[in-house]
Amino acid sequence: AAASEKLIHNCIYIQGAFFQALLVYTPSDCEDTPEIRDYLSINTEKDGGFIAPEEIYELISDENYKKAVQAQHPTMFDGLYSYRTLYYNLRNDGLFVARLMIDEVVEPITEKDYALIVILGHYFEKYLAKGEKNEFTRIAGVEEMMQGLLHHVLLPEPKIVAVLEKLGWDPHDQYLCLLLRTKIQGDPADVLPPLAADLTRILGSYCYTILDERIIFVCNLSSLRRDAADWSASIVPELRNRLVSGCVSSSYRDFKNLVYYYNMTKVLETVGTSKDPDKWFYFFHQYYADCFLQISLQRTLPEVFVPDPLKAVVNYDRQKGTELTNSLRVYLNNERNLAKTARDLYVHRNTCMQRIGHIEKILGLSLDDPDNRLMLLLAFRIMERERTE
Repeated sequence: AAASEKLIHNCIYIQGAFFQALLVYTPSDCEDTPEIRDYLSINTEKDGGFIAPEEIYELISDENYKKAVQAQHPTMFDGLYSYRTLYYNLRNDGLFVARLMIDEVVEPITEKDYALIVILGHYFEKYLAKGEKNEFTRIAGVEEMMQGLLHHVLLPEPKIVAVLEKLGWDPHDQYLCLLLRTKIQGDPADVLPPLAADLTRILGSYCYTILDERIIFVCNLSSLRRDAADWSASIVPELRNRLVSGCVSSSYRDFKNLVYYYNMTKVLETVGTSKDPDKWFYFFHQYYADCFLQISLQRTLPEVFVPDPLKAVVNYDRQKGTELTNSLRVYLNNERNLAKTARDLYVHRNTCMQRIGHIEKILGLSLDDPDNRLMLLLAFRIMERERTE
């Protein structure tokens, strides 16, 4: 950087894959102007540290920024700051590891700078190639912490807290666990690491690992200042554009409980891909009952959860050739709306009312009791699963 200042008479900034400031350099002979003082007051604090979460979110939400950081060639970004920035992505064996930037603070950027940033970038890439890829693309301790928690290893809480502090996170922030898969063909060992590094910019999280040919991300909603629904809706199109599909857990407040929410996403993946194979993303709250049943039925026979009162109605249908079981299912699914149930069953409302009364007698239960209705709805869901399988 120092050797190039006579050719590139501007501020040079190198940002790691996780928005970490690896280098902030200003020309030694630049004048002490308000612009320079403002630039230094902001960026010298970043040196060796990380951009604030609010700034990251503002950047990754900017369409012009997205185009600039994804470009293969030097690209100008003019948006978030009071100065323009020329971007150039640095790679180590094909994997994105850092971004070289020339900030237009001292002199106007010219066409010559587009060529010079590539030359300077090659020298930085040679330096970066001397180290391990993870040295530049991962925050120390994250991989060990993630793998330990996902394998249910009891890690010392101070160790977890220390790693989270490097991320600027608190153990009791609000988190989401994402289980992501790619539809890109190829060896997962080659495809997943660069994809995961690229997704950090979209998800605003540096906390991930690769397990069982899936990328597991933990995203901090408190840090991003977003609620789960709003944030999820904003990132799905970006992930689909990269041919990434996945499952999203419910939110949680204790980071060390990650394994339980990871297991939740695995169950969700099984349920979602079976029930709606054409969908790209599955959210836990949309498949709550199915996930609950999937977990409940893992170690027992499904028929165990079909209660005797419902079996009595099924047996009555077999003996009499009636369809009371289906009538009960439609009635409960319609939240006991008689008019709608009658329309769905193509019978008169009075006939429907008499039929429901007859069903209650066979059941020996009152359908006014919410516990009875919940029991029957879950049983119907189990029976439906059995027919599907």
